[in-house]
Amino acid sequence: MRLKLNKMNGRIIYLFVVCLFVFSCKSKEQKLNDFVFKYNQVLGEGGFPSAVGSSKAIYKNGEEVIIEMQLNFLKDDLQATMIAKTAPDIFFNIIKAVPEGQALFNEGVKFNLQLYDRSRLRFADTILSKQTFKSVDVKEKDEMSSMIAVLNSKMPIVDPESGISILQIAFDKNKEVVYTYQYPEDLIKVLEVVDTETLLKQNVANNPILKQMLLGEVGQQVNKVVFVIVDKDKKEVKRVSMTRQELIVLGSTNQKISEGDMVVPGLVRELNKRLPITDERFGFKYLKCELKNTTLVNTYLVPDKYIEVLDVLEQDGSIKKGIMGLELIGKIVNFPEANLEKVTSIYQDKKGKVLKSYTITKEAFNAKKK
Repeated sequence: MRLKLNKMNGRIIYLFVVCLFVFSCKSKEQKLNDFVFKYNQVLGEGGFPSAVGSSKAIYKNGEEVIIEMQLNFLKDDLQATMIAKTAPDIFFNIIKAVPEGQALFNEGVKFNLQLYDRSRLRFADTILSKQTFKSVDVKEKDEMSSMIAVLNSKMPIVDPESGISILQIAFDKNKEVVYTYQYPEDLIKVLEVVDTETLLKQNVANNPILKQMLLGEVGQQVNKVVFVIVDKDKKEVKRVSMTRQELIVLGSTNQKISEGDMVVPGLVRELNKRLPITDERFGFKYLKCELKNTTLVNTYLVPDKYIEVLDVLEQDGSIKKGIMGLELIGKIVNFPEANLEKVTSIYQDKKGKVLKSYTITKEAFNAKKK
């Protein structure tokens, strides 16, 4: 299971502020050289967001400028997909806002936008020219609304790893940025046992791109960030709200919460709600399930009549894995990000005296009986 909600919050607009240069009345070639010089000068001073490792403009000839951007993501990451889809439109609309930039575009200059992932693999390129490029018509006046309009024009965007789709981003009159996500059915079920709010709040707050946006000038426009999760029928199943200040405070702690840290305790809680359960045939009772560091501990009650045969059962080896609930235990132990290493099975009598205790590795638990 991959929630990976923090992958949906790519912040792109800062990257293109460098295009707001003032051009003097020069020839097209001089303007292009000035553009390249000033672009590289601004970015050389750290004028790009954390999503971008490096960027530079390269003068090719009097008709073309190459803009290279190396991202801090791999090409298959959701942030890279979002940037690849939206960067050309945002880049073009900011150039268009500058009269001299619009003039260069109208004169037939080609802006060759090339995106590289963190391993320097080029995974996207777009020629922004009068002849080849049609941008999204952005009518909004403020920067935040303009960015969101471009993003929404590319929706839905699907994370291939988790199956989560981002359907829409809205910026309302209350200055709330509202993200709407559609979750696949299997992840909807997981939400029922996970402290989704804590997981979302902390991991979103640790997103470096969102941090930069909230602390910047554009972030001053935002009062609250809201995440709405809907099912396949677009029915709302979860809503989590965070104020801008709350996100900034949480982000300053740099605390990391893994999905395993949240999901596994939730699964254990759900299992314990169903306990104790009794084996109708032999009378063994599954009393409780506990997490102790990287070990899952299961406790069983042994009926008096079977206490004497525990040694025989031990020789068989099966009771070392546990005598009941093995399917549920297996799901917890093998949860992808659970980081569990061992399983302990404790057998006690009705007075609570421990009769037998076995600890085996995860690999031994999963091994099939020969």
